[in-house]
Amino acid sequence: MRRLPPLGMRPSRRHYSDTLLIFLLKGGKPDRYKERREVFHRGTIALLQKLEQIAAMTPDELQAFLAEVEAYLHQRAADGDTGL
Repeated sequence: MRRLPPLGMRPSRRHYSDTLLIFLLKGGKPDRYKERREVFHRGTIALLQKLEQIAAMTPDELQAFLAEVEAYLHQRAADGDTGL
């Protein structure tokens, strides 16, 4: 914690807040300094829809689904897709 000068005296050096600067930039030019998030969909909708039905699957349907997921993951690995 930095020490403040005695009352009536001016500080010899100014100290700036990095956090304050960040918020001033985001508020002043939000189109340039906004938080950005990119979302990429790499899966298939069919697998996601089947995943929602997993509780109602019979053992044979579950085995078929697991084989399909495994084949999908092997294909992604063969394409060089590491995931994230």
